[in-house]
Amino acid sequence: MLREPGGTVGSALSTQDSALPSAQNGGMEGSHDTVRPETFVLHDGRAMLIRRVRVGDEAALIAFAERLSPRTIRLRFFTSVPRAKLATSPVTAFVRQLANVDFVEQAAYVAAFPGEDEIRAVGRYHRDSATSAEVAFLVEDDLQGMGLGTELLHHLAVHARTVGITTFRAYVLIENREMLDMLRASGYPMTAVIEGNVERVTLSIC
Repeated sequence: MLREPGGTVGSALSTQDSALPSAQNGGMEGSHDTVRPETFVLHDGRAMLIRRVRVGDEAALIAFAERLSPRTIRLRFFTSVPRAKLATSPVTAFVRQLANVDFVEQAAYVAAFPGEDEIRAVGRYHRDSATSAEVAFLVEDDLQGMGLGTELLHHLAVHARTVGITTFRAYVLIENREMLDMLRASGYPMTAVIEGNVERVTLSIC
């Protein structure tokens, strides 16, 4: 859904994960445990777990990317990718990188249903200066509009501030109204500049 500038999800969730903290304020920024898995309730009432990406999540992330619709892939990567070429595309390269983040220069959080191995959404930042980073999100098609994008953004923002990042940047196709609306409604001060068919968004997260 956002442009990649230049991943992956971990092993199966343990039975203990479902007993870990929840976002009690409905995903409001500031209510998040960004180290341990945390329960998040979707708009339709289903519970999911938000957690840090883990080493070894690569296979689950690749499988996640393979389930995405052509439209979701195009809106995220600004190009269409034939299903037959997905394995060698920037999509697969992107999700593979997510399994090896250091939570300083790059960080990633994923969403999964309790007790399931499948990754359903991922959000990541990639630092591009001392105090700023570019953010990107991918959410499985049937879970879009359920609040996951906002929840992942809040997790990233809470963590990013601990490593000195105060600004997030995003590049969004103008036609991707759902993503633009999510960013505007996130609660962070936002500015935007239109560059051709792309909107360059800046969020102040400090």
